[in-house]
Amino acid sequence: MSDQGGFSVEKSEFREVSPTLGQGSPMERVANNRDPRLLGSGKPGGGRRRGRRNKENNKLPPFVPLTWDMLNHQAYKDLPPSAAKALPYFLGKVRLSPNDPQRYESEFDFTYPEARKYGFAEGTFSNIINHLVEHGFIDLAYKGGLRGDSRSKSLFTLSERWRKYGTEEFVQVNRKSIIPRKNATNSKM
Repeated sequence: MSDQGGFSVEKSEFREVSPTLGQGSPMERVANNRDPRLLGSGKPGGGRRRGRRNKENNKLPPFVPLTWDMLNHQAYKDLPPSAAKALPYFLGKVRLSPNDPQRYESEFDFTYPEARKYGFAEGTFSNIINHLVEHGFIDLAYKGGLRGDSRSKSLFTLSERWRKYGTEEFVQVNRKSIIPRKNATNSKM
């Protein structure tokens, strides 16, 4: 026994961790990154590494640009959880660089059947759209719905109104106050 700083430690309590695979307790293998369940690629710590560039074309895998400014902004923090969860799907619809000015002018659709594939119920998705419009993340470019005997899709654009959320300069938009375009040529669902 040795006395170190007011407490005693017995040497028999400690044993050397074996660096070879298959020896030692399961906790020792995990501590040494030698657990067979973690060795997917044969490398210590193993498994597939995400976010790495492809060796053939030096491109990053697809991702959605959700910036720190957006994540830390009060507009994002005030979103209900379902709307915060859906926001990356809306941001991913426009496949332009976050710095490209065309990013906020590009129209895209996001249909209810598509939202259902991502796990959003119809009523929830309607509320999500309302919240994202009210908080300034998206704008409604075309209000779809039943028009005569055909159905039309709503078209959206990304918006930067969220940057002024919570200030006097913020322009409040309500989805229900938007009047649909007359004679708009919009494809059927």
